Amino acid sequence: MLQKTARGNKRIAVISGLLVSVLLTVTVYAASDYSINVTDGNEALFSNFITRQKVVDLLENNISVRKTDKSFTGIESFALGKTKRVIIDDGNSVKELYTAATYVEELIDDGSIKLTSDFDFLNVAPDAIITNDLKINVTHVTSENYKTTFDVPYKTITEYDNTLYVGETVVVREGVNGIAENNVEVIYHNGVEFKKNCTQTVIKEKVDKIVKIGTLKYEPVQPEVVSPIASVSASNENVRKTPLKFKASAYCSCSACCGKSTGITASGMKACYGTVAVDPRVIPLGTRLYIEASDGSFVYGECIAADTGGAIKGNKVDLFFPSHSEALNFGRKNVDVYILD
Repeated sequence: MLQKTARGNKRIAVISGLLVSVLLTVTVYAASDYSINVTDGNEALFSNFITRQKVVDLLENNISVRKTDKSFTGIESFALGKTKRVIIDDGNSVKELYTAATYVEELIDDGSIKLTSDFDFLNVAPDAIITNDLKINVTHVTSENYKTTFDVPYKTITEYDNTLYVGETVVVREGVNGIAENNVEVIYHNGVEFKKNCTQTVIKEKVDKIVKIGTLKYEPVQPEVVSPIASVSASNENVRKTPLKFKASAYCSCSACCGKSTGITASGMKACYGTVAVDPRVIPLGTRLYIEASDGSFVYGECIAADTGGAIKGNKVDLFFPSHSEALNFGRKNVDVYILD
């Protein structure tokens, strides 16, 4: 009887223990949301049931929670392991991730960091060790090329010539602009212009203009006003003692007076002080003259009718001066013209 009672009590104790175990299990399942595997690398250390809040706490302590396949119990399973927080800024967006990777190049290999060209670069080396809160900046490098052509302006080279009178200029060679081409490469970092590389190629060489400017000063010898014919031989019977009344103007060999000029007169003589322009119907070219102002205020002196002009018609004469300023100062005057031969 006592043995039966002892066996009965033992049986009751076993059943009670099973009931308590079942109740505890039910309680754990009821209070839990996830089944987890805590891992170090690839090896699971232990398994347990945790709540959602526990998962949040683990994340805040840099322990990753990775969802795995559902277990046979139907409860979701997660793998946990210690990781580091990484911030990746690729120029267009910023993202953060938790990783168990050791080196930065592992993030490149698994696609967490995307490089779009061989010229892309990071602010850290690929073999750098990943530390917690590491910020990785990705710079995407792109480029574009274009060409531009432009004129290369010629220069004007001035040469002084003591065989030309002051105020005389002679164009020895006309200038021609050159042509050059710029080859431009624009480099962008994350879509923003970073640098320009430019190389220049000469397509056509420029030709500089060469101009000669006279430095020779002319100092005319003024004859005696009282005796305008004194310089002419008294035996010369062809001297006309009665002057012709003319209107006189003045010019030089510059472009303002003559346009594009070679400095050679209509008779073939070189224009200089003492060569005057006349109407050849009135005074033949080659005629030697003596000219002075009718009021005696100015003496041009001996000269020769060597040139013509479109505006010189009838009793008009145009007196040559070495410089434009002298021609302007002369203006217009009434003159007496003596024919010397």
